[in-house]
Amino acid sequence: MEQGFDLEAALRRLSTSPRRALLYAGGSGLLALGSNFMGGTSALLSLAPGPSRSARLDLVYPVAGFKRCVDPEGGSFSFIYPARLLADQRRALLLRERMNDPLLERSALDAERRARRAAGLPLPLTPSLSVAAFGNGTPRGFSLGAEENLSLVVGALPEGATLHSAFGEPADAADKLLRRTRGGTVALVDARAVRSTTP
Repeated sequence: MEQGFDLEAALRRLSTSPRRALLYAGGSGLLALGSNFMGGTSALLSLAPGPSRSARLDLVYPVAGFKRCVDPEGGSFSFIYPARLLADQRRALLLRERMNDPLLERSALDAERRARRAAGLPLPLTPSLSVAAFGNGTPRGFSLGAEENLSLVVGALPEGATLHSAFGEPADAADKLLRRTRGGTVALVDARAVRSTTP
């Protein structure tokens, strides 16, 4: 007579118990979820994107193809971007050098920025260093297609001014900023104004 598979006998041969096997399987499952193994966590979170974004899980895991970027210094902005874009390492290195350089730390510009931040005032516009930057990860000059990037520049407006009165239409403002900072080497894909209900 043919016998079925005896799980307990197999576990005894491996010198383990059903409890230990369940602990290993459960631990492996949690590790796979925590590491987003093969995109499993992203797929689960994408089943309910609203609650996943409300819980800000999109800061760590892509949800429905997008991740979130939040201002680390004061929470003055939050936006979602395509998960295929990578953080700009040049910007991160420049920021780290700036933070670690004692001459820059003692400079008048940084002293003014620290004083404005302590007083709760907006920081002046610094177009040479964007607040957040993401790109498609293609090294310069090696792209077979178009290079794509996203940069966020934050600055203060004069008293009583609006974005529209200061810069005009979003596409015109973005085009001016690109020409001023990058010259003629880039092309604007899209620019639009979005009103946010959060401060």
